[in-house]
Amino acid sequence: MKKLWNRISQHGKLSRVEFIISSLAILASIFLLILDFSGIFSLTQEQLISIAIILLGIIMASSLIERYGILSSICENLVAPDENRAYLAVRSQYDRMHPIDDNYPDITEMCIMAIANTSFLRGNGIMRLKQAAQKGVKVKLLSINPESNLANIYESSKILSTVSIPLSENIVCYKNARKSNRKFQENITMKVCDKIIPYSLIVLKKNDQVKRIKIDLYSNNVEYTDRRSIIIPPTDTENIDFFLSQWEYLWNHEDNIEIT
Repeated sequence: MKKLWNRISQHGKLSRVEFIISSLAILASIFLLILDFSGIFSLTQEQLISIAIILLGIIMASSLIERYGILSSICENLVAPDENRAYLAVRSQYDRMHPIDDNYPDITEMCIMAIANTSFLRGNGIMRLKQAAQKGVKVKLLSINPESNLANIYESSKILSTVSIPLSENIVCYKNARKSNRKFQENITMKVCDKIIPYSLIVLKKNDQVKRIKIDLYSNNVEYTDRRSIIIPPTDTENIDFFLSQWEYLWNHEDNIEIT
């Protein structure tokens, strides 16, 4: 609300500038006409036309400047989201601009919840987890239990990807990485649950303080890179508290199974 008020105030200042310039131009033209009619000095028709064109140009220029200021402010507001509140982003674009490993030097814990966690347990994802482990970042992974009824539903749907990937294969990848890397064993923990996971979630923390939460919305019949993400900054405490409590409830549920 404060930011919106500042925008309106800026527009008001621009409008006042336009009014002052236009008023001065009109007063100048009236003054010249009075001098001409009083005989103090006379102006030819060509001179009057030239003066009129100049004054109209001043008025038009002030109007264009004012309109440009308003449009620039609107465009800035559309392109740059208010990062004090949660905002929506395209997942692939956001991930390109904010790679997860760029955060490793500034965080101590990363909590990841997803149906399958394929993006962290396959290919470059495993490498990113190993990098986090080497830097001492504690990582908690929560996925759907591949032996649960929910797993069959998710695997047969197009929510995870247009190509179905068995959840059990991701568990195998995790176990292999755990066996081959001591730091991975020390810093990476994985659990599986049989609860509905309605969205994927990444919580970045530093010394128990949330730095940011990123939520990826599951969508039908699209690749995971085309999903929409909700980015929640630490200043948005209401949403931070809500999604953090959801994470803690699912992570600490007594029916979860830890993968070793």
